[in-house]
Amino acid sequence: MDRRSLLVAVVAAAAAHGCGKKKPAQTAEHAPVETAATALPVTPLAEGARVPLGEVIKGKVSVVDLWATWCEACRDVSKNAELLAKAYRRDGLLVVGLSVGEERADVARYLEGKPHAYPIYLDPELHVADALDAKELPTIAVFDKAGRLVAKKRKIDAEIVRLVERLLIAS
Repeated sequence: MDRRSLLVAVVAAAAAHGCGKKKPAQTAEHAPVETAATALPVTPLAEGARVPLGEVIKGKVSVVDLWATWCEACRDVSKNAELLAKAYRRDGLLVVGLSVGEERADVARYLEGKPHAYPIYLDPELHVADALDAKELPTIAVFDKAGRLVAKKRKIDAEIVRLVERLLIAS
């Protein structure tokens, strides 16, 4: 899928499905928000030791998709995250799925037979979600290469795609 088609698909999906309550977005035009979230540990879905989120996204423009298996709206956002990951992987974008508030066995069972284009990590105690002030799901957090939070929204829309493109060009 080319990038223009991705942008059209993301905007159409966001318009068709909506994502709950609307909140003003933090965008790159605002000063980046430093966050303690990158210092907090996440656990890879595949076996492995806990690692700080900052180590996972280190040196990459990153989109972190906070979701849960029970969240209906998360399914549509995750589909858009898949499209984003595939479209911009060669340009250096890292998309990370972060399941919040759930245990490894539950997430693994949910994802069984569902291939995903990006790594999945766990935040079962909601430490990262709390540090990002992610009060609703889904939440999308965009980080620049320095690990600074530059945007947080409830969906992947045209604004997020343009922001990712700008960050990738700047890096």
